[in-house]
Amino acid sequence: MSITLDSPAQRRWCRRSLVIGFLVLLLPTIGSYLYGVLRTLGAALISHNYTDRPIGSFWVNDFWGGNLAVMGGGGVMCCQNIDASKAKVVWILSMSQAQENQGMKIERHEIEVQMPERKTGDDTLHVFFHTARFN
Repeated sequence: MSITLDSPAQRRWCRRSLVIGFLVLLLPTIGSYLYGVLRTLGAALISHNYTDRPIGSFWVNDFWGGNLAVMGGGGVMCCQNIDASKAKVVWILSMSQAQENQGMKIERHEIEVQMPERKTGDDTLHVFFHTARFN
């Protein structure tokens, strides 16, 4: 017994099977290529606090970076497209309940800084907070 493609329906099914098989192999390749080309290049934020006050929250270009203990590092916040030439950094200093009871007000600070040139493979932005002392 041999199988032959005698009828038009059998030939149509054979062509259809080949096209479906080709698409099954081709679509993931095209999908991964488009993902690599079209995705936004995100950067992870890693923060460091070298001040004498805890930081309750901070943001870089409206991307929340977390909170920071005194003289400590924060975690990693992933991932945000930070593609601007400048970054607006906003932070709010924390206070203890005793300081709040004494009438201390919440301190909100912001600064605009020049971003370093970003090269291929740069996937981390370190944000350092430190107390500036000028003599």
